[in-house]
Amino acid sequence: MTGTQSKCVEGYVHGLVQHVHLRATMQMKANQMGLAGWAHNVYDGSVDFHVEGNPNGVDNFLHWLEGDSHHGKQRPHITKIETVPCVPGAY
Repeated sequence: MTGTQSKCVEGYVHGLVQHVHLRATMQMKANQMGLAGWAHNVYDGSVDFHVEGNPNGVDNFLHWLEGDSHHGKQRPHITKIETVPCVPGAY
C-alpha cells in the first residue's frame, strides 16, 4: 500500500487499560480489519499504539476503540484517547 492509499495513526489510551487484555483485543480487532501496527504498555499505566492501513479501516478501528464494545471478562475503562497522524510504513 502506498502512502496515498493508507492512513496511519499513533496514540495513547488512558484509564484502566493495562491487565485487562486491551492490547491483545486491539491486535485481534486490527487483524480482523486488515490493519497493521502494534500496542505497548507504558510505565504510566496507559497503552501506546500505532495502527495503519486502509483509511476507512483505521477510522473504524478508532471508532471501535472509542466505543464500549470491548469483550472479555475484564473490560478496560478508557478515560481518554490521544491520537496523531503518522507516516504509513514507518513502524
